[in-house]
Amino acid sequence: QPRSSDDRILQDAVAIVSATGLATLSVRALAERNGVNPSLISYRFGSKRGLVSALSESVDGDLKDSVVAGARLSLNMVGLVHMIKLLRLERNG
Repeated sequence: QPRSSDDRILQDAVAIVSATGLATLSVRALAERNGVNPSLISYRFGSKRGLVSALSESVDGDLKDSVVAGARLSLNMVGLVHMIKLLRLERNG
């Protein structure tokens, strides 16, 4: 089943944050990786904060689905724990 551009953008955001941290997440870099205009990401998510919020919701849903389905996560556990902590700080900050 084809994924939406929003899903692809969020998946790439998860990969970036898990590999290098939330501070390195860039709307421009995500746009380049997905072959879209940065304004599309701003339109869909509002801002970097909106993107982080959508990312947090996506990760929570993906984790729940993965546990239930027994699917393998594409993130390593250390990166995943780091990302979740950063997202919680961003959400509460």
